[in-house]
Amino acid sequence: MNTEIYHTENAGVYLTDGNTGILIDGIHGGRSVGYSEMEKETGMQIWNRTGVFRNLKGLLFTHLHIDHFDGNRVKAFMDAYPDIAIWGPGIPRRHVGNWTRSGTETSFLIGKFCIRAYDTEHSGDMFKEERHCSLLVSSMVNNESVFLSGDARFTPELAQHILCEVPRVDLIFIMGYQILEKTSIRFLEALQPGRVILYHNPDQQDDIYQQITWTKRLAEQNPIPGHTIEVAEHRKWIV
Repeated sequence: MNTEIYHTENAGVYLTDGNTGILIDGIHGGRSVGYSEMEKETGMQIWNRTGVFRNLKGLLFTHLHIDHFDGNRVKAFMDAYPDIAIWGPGIPRRHVGNWTRSGTETSFLIGKFCIRAYDTEHSGDMFKEERHCSLLVSSMVNNESVFLSGDARFTPELAQHILCEVPRVDLIFIMGYQILEKTSIRFLEALQPGRVILYHNPDQQDDIYQQITWTKRLAEQNPIPGHTIEVAEHRKWIV
């Protein structure tokens, strides 16, 4: 892919085209709920917009749970960098272009990236009333599209909706437990993404529920015929 993609930890993903960088679910806590805090060096680079994050121009969030979004840190960052764009369910939008809302979809631009945010139900009955979205980020430079699931429960109808708007999805980030749900399998079968990458794991020292182990086993068992399932490594570029 020409779009460069970097995975931090939890559900943190950074996409850049070399001019504009967008960080999704990347300013977070999480240790209190079995995930990880932002790693110190990652946090320093984000705060200073240096290193991996030197082109950081926008922040996106799928929802506002602590393992995806730390409100105090986000506010401090936004105060420090008034030029940064931001969007998320329940967050006042800032510096996003061509913002539109139609039905259950929100779309807008940040640099040369077109973002489509689809209203999706948070997986798990206890969270079904939480405001949540899944994100399709498409480059207007090379027409590549990356789908970030967040914590969603999917339907095949969503896949059909997406494919009416883009010719293909090159890569999807999805949680391990999501691909065990029948509706999610049907969603993936309909979407036919180029690559399937499992994410949203804590760092090893925070892995109180053994997520890393069962995610790797799930990838090896591969419940989706016709696809190779990859596991995102923390603080690594996706190659």
